[in-house]
Amino acid sequence: LVVLKFTANPSADDSSAEYDLPEGLAYKEGQAFVDMLSPSRMAMVVRKDGRLSLLLPAVMKRSNVAIFAPNDEVEPDIGSDWLVCEGSDLPALPQFDCDVAAEKLYLTWGGFTLATLLVFGVLLCNCQSSIYLSVVREATKPT
Repeated sequence: LVVLKFTANPSADDSSAEYDLPEGLAYKEGQAFVDMLSPSRMAMVVRKDGRLSLLLPAVMKRSNVAIFAPNDEVEPDIGSDWLVCEGSDLPALPQFDCDVAAEKLYLTWGGFTLATLLVFGVLLCNCQSSIYLSVVREATKPT
């Protein structure tokens, strides 16, 4: 598993993006990496100016969730579209029934209806009063 820095090195031709690899890792130049969450996305280790970088295609969005691992250390997870580390004995994911009925939100709709009726009730009770609201733009003498 590779932890990347948060900043990319700018590329001169915008056809790729480089991410620095931490020092001391035993990856070789030209080694292929694959995104475990989306196996169609690939990357490669390159060496420039004595440092190792992971070279990603520029078509990937800059804000992206990806877990890159060496291509030879992953295998497909049974029954899913992602990859897992080779030799991992993970239990199968539980099956969820997605056809669950939506909540009715009785309390929310009841509160909304009550508040609306209260506003209309106050307006209805006070519609015959002789008190009016007005905007005063300048002072006048009382009469």
